[in-house]
Amino acid sequence: MAHSLHESVGILGISGGSLLLLVNNYASSPVKEFIPHTALGILLLIIAVLLAYAGICRSLSHAQLFSSVCLTVSALWCGSGLVHILVGQGVLQPSELRASLVPGLAAFTLALLVIGGVAIAVKKAVLFLIAFCISLACAHQIAGLSAVGFGQSATAANYLLVCLVGLYFGFGRLLSIITHGKVEPPGTGLKKKAELETEQNQCSDAVSVCLVMNLLSASVLACPLLGVVPRLSVGHVPWLWTAGVFQLGMCVLFYRAMDTLAATFYSFTAILRFAEGYSALLSFYSIQPFSPVPFPAVFSVLFSILAVFSCQKSLVEGLYQLFFAAYCIAIAAQPQGFFQGGTQGVQGAIFVLSAGMLLITTFNMVSTTMIPTGQGCFKALVARIQGLTLRAHDKELHAPHLGYSKYADAEVLGHACSVLAAFAVTATVGDRKPSVCAGSALGGGGWRRAPAALRLSSFCAR
Repeated sequence: MAHSLHESVGILGISGGSLLLLVNNYASSPVKEFIPHTALGILLLIIAVLLAYAGICRSLSHAQLFSSVCLTVSALWCGSGLVHILVGQGVLQPSELRASLVPGLAAFTLALLVIGGVAIAVKKAVLFLIAFCISLACAHQIAGLSAVGFGQSATAANYLLVCLVGLYFGFGRLLSIITHGKVEPPGTGLKKKAELETEQNQCSDAVSVCLVMNLLSASVLACPLLGVVPRLSVGHVPWLWTAGVFQLGMCVLFYRAMDTLAATFYSFTAILRFAEGYSALLSFYSIQPFSPVPFPAVFSVLFSILAVFSCQKSLVEGLYQLFFAAYCIAIAAQPQGFFQGGTQGVQGAIFVLSAGMLLITTFNMVSTTMIPTGQGCFKALVARIQGLTLRAHDKELHAPHLGYSKYADAEVLGHACSVLAAFAVTATVGDRKPSVCAGSALGGGGWRRAPAALRLSSFCAR
């Protein structure tokens, strides 16, 4: 009964958010929004929280594709809701709405298209229609923001389809309850126990969500390089920090599933998301950040070590993580870090790889036919080397799983963060201070507008 409630909350929550956006897009004009930006943003945040709750609850019950859809849509509306709040509060000008929304919408257009494709491949019609229609809505919204004459009617039409799907699902569930399960319209029934057992017990849905967040971050950072947006700005902070928060949340699920490698990797990427967002935030205060060389250099070493161990699971994961090592090297090689073309170019490559990894992970999560990922190749290679023995992954290592024993392996992450912190506070030479501006930028009014924490960090760095 609880599973039915969570699934109903998820579908109806998506329908409610779609109805909200449907009304706003149909009733708004290029001159004035029907729903004020602040109110729209707050409502989207409330719905995003409900969807995140439903997605996490269904994740724990192994309804993984549904969980992926809920959490992805939750992240979409969380990020866009925060952007609307910034516009409503005057932090962003209405003319900056396009540059702030387009990178995030582009990422979720592709992510939901991939998830929808997997849903139709495994004959999940309701999830396919929801993911595909929201993907089209995001694509049409990008077109409407880029060309004012295009309008937002097409966006509203796609959200109307989502509402109709939600209405169909709600009617089907109600009919099933009234008839005690004797009548169930197609696509509205709950999974049987045998079907749940066919899905992997690992947190594959959490991996999918984390890959979507990497896709989101890569889209935000690659768009300035491609000329889609002028530069990285404060309007992109909500997307980047939303990605970081969701990845940290998924790390808890990884630790619960005893997947230490995934938890450590996505904790590292979450740290990068917060660093990227912080750098974008500094642009609001006219501060030009400079990246200290030791911090990203050590980060690249940690990513490389993690990639070697991740090859035990699959070669694809290990190779994917090596690109983040290259990303950190690119940050260390250029003083302006996230604002430089080299760093943004690596993120463009990560965008493509994340899309491919999302397709592979999501498909393998729900299908009995697996896409090869090189699983077991590394173990076979090590087995041929005399003197090396890989210890089997034993989930009973922390038995009987009392209290917080499931999170005992988080000690690895703690040691890694200690190393990063030690190198992050290293002294810098000259006026280039870590995470603060050069001396020339401090003389303007932007320094007086900076918060006290930034001024304190500059004082401590001297």
